[in-house]
Amino acid sequence: MGLAIHTIGYGFKVRQGKEFPFPEIRLTNDNRRQKGPKDEQHVQSVLQHAALSWQLSYFVITRSFREVESKYINYLSSLVGKEVLPTGPLIPHISNVSAGNSQEVESVMNWLDQRKSQSVVFVSFGSEYFMPYKEMEQLAHGLELSGACFIWVARFPKMNTEGTEGDSKELLRRLAERVGPERGLVVTSWAPQRKILVHCNLGAFLTHCGWSSVIEGMQVGVPMLALPMEWDQPFNAQLMVELGIGIEIPQHGLGNFTGEDVAASIKQILQSENGKRVRKNAQDLAEVIRNRKDDEIPYLANKIVELVSHAKES
Repeated sequence: MGLAIHTIGYGFKVRQGKEFPFPEIRLTNDNRRQKGPKDEQHVQSVLQHAALSWQLSYFVITRSFREVESKYINYLSSLVGKEVLPTGPLIPHISNVSAGNSQEVESVMNWLDQRKSQSVVFVSFGSEYFMPYKEMEQLAHGLELSGACFIWVARFPKMNTEGTEGDSKELLRRLAERVGPERGLVVTSWAPQRKILVHCNLGAFLTHCGWSSVIEGMQVGVPMLALPMEWDQPFNAQLMVELGIGIEIPQHGLGNFTGEDVAASIKQILQSENGKRVRKNAQDLAEVIRNRKDDEIPYLANKIVELVSHAKES
């Protein structure tokens, strides 16, 4: 996680009666998902374990880098009284990423090759979070309403409170049928995300803002559309907006968005002057990342060696 641990630190500070000093990052009812008592207990348990880990630690390691989170890293360090050590982005070279099924990869990339430059929206929510059926309906409506070409990589839980995996797949089948193969490609298996993100015909990355996805988007310089779902994702989305590399789709409580919200945000990022600014900011940040030195790793390695040596001596 990146900014998530800093917001956990914010929670500690609030309990001490002091305000979080960065208004760009905030927790409100608009970026919380309604939870039941058991879910709230789980959240509190995670926070308590994080607090205990920090109390017992010598330093804190976070997968982040100072070019994007310097002030939050420094604040967290002062908050917990421990040195916070960023690792850098830690993105494997694309040649080291699993290629998946070669026929599936070829099919997706051939489809993408035939679209116009910077015209395609890539929709992916990672492998750990599943969108409820009602939200999938609104997202499907928004993609159709936007008029944009899209690749949607969809994954499903076996069952949820509003329908089965079969219901969700039928929803996507009808969407693909309505927009036609020239506009929409729905993938329900594996897709070559890294290859898609670097393709010249990609116009935007619609993401849940999991930290790994955000870092991958930053590295390639693609403008992002944020639709966060859980945990650290709302804060990661706000960081993207603060950096000027993404647009957040309006939600009134996580999961409470409309297809019209989705369509308007897609049109903004692909067609408006603001969208052009976001793209330039994203490309500028990608250039910074490409040119940066990975000097965090040697420093971090030395700190770990020092800690091990100290433990052996004592």
